[in-house]
Amino acid sequence: MANEEIRRRAVLQSPDVATRNILVAIGGYLSFVGVAMIAIFLR
Repeated sequence: MANEEIRRRAVLQSPDVATRNILVAIGGYLSFVGVAMIAIFLR
């Protein structure tokens, strides 16, 4: 029973971690693009 619970937790946690990493990467990319666009417009 314990092994099944650990497997379920691993299956539930791994997608959350993956989505967090993707969201962080997208957020960082968008923030970088936003700063670049602002710098271009100010020049």
